[in-house]
Amino acid sequence: MLRALSVFLHLAWELVCNRRKAKRYAQMPVPQRWNESLLILQKLVKNLMNHTGARVVYHGLENIPEDRTVFFIANHQSYFDIPILLDVMDRGTAFVAKESLGKIPMLRQWMENLGCLFIDRDDIKQSVRVIREAAEQMEQGLNMVIFPEGTRSRGEQTHEFKRGSVKPAFLAKVPVVPVCIDGAYKIFEGNKGFRVKPAEVHVYIGEPIETKDMSKTEQREFSGQMEELIFRQKEIIK
Repeated sequence: MLRALSVFLHLAWELVCNRRKAKRYAQMPVPQRWNESLLILQKLVKNLMNHTGARVVYHGLENIPEDRTVFFIANHQSYFDIPILLDVMDRGTAFVAKESLGKIPMLRQWMENLGCLFIDRDDIKQSVRVIREAAEQMEQGLNMVIFPEGTRSRGEQTHEFKRGSVKPAFLAKVPVVPVCIDGAYKIFEGNKGFRVKPAEVHVYIGEPIETKDMSKTEQREFSGQMEELIFRQKEIIK
């Protein structure tokens, strides 16, 4: 309980202390705003993860291109998946997140500064618009991340992977990088009560998969194989 309070109070305090900076950064032109906001948030999430006591082991970091825009697809176990992934990005990278996450005061501003988009999967028109916006931002050089499950699994079991989740990569013709997150739920969601525990988390980052020459049939097949592709990284990279 005390560790959990420390973690979430630390996050709240950091957001309060940086609220004016967030408004200033919002006035920056892109991509400067994306890159500068990434540096600020990486400091925040590093401190946040230190408070959890978790140990995160990354496999396949060399598979993240340094000079190409990519679209990351990852399974979603925990609130901490975003900090875990954000920590190792070396260029502007944003997330397609649930609309509810954007309702958190002060956090939304920083996420928007980063280039994050908020999707309401119950609103088809809004979802289509977000997919197009994600593609447009990648065309401008911003990496994007999406969790095809759409919500946290809170454990080893997964939710249904939404086939349309990978559509932005097809529209922008950028490579897809599969990411498998293993054990993040043990930090918070897998514990009884309001408890944060130290845990060992492994993140497996696969090689980029080209999409620009995929036919419509290949795109449909790829969309249906996302879950298998993501979890296969544990065996490929080992």
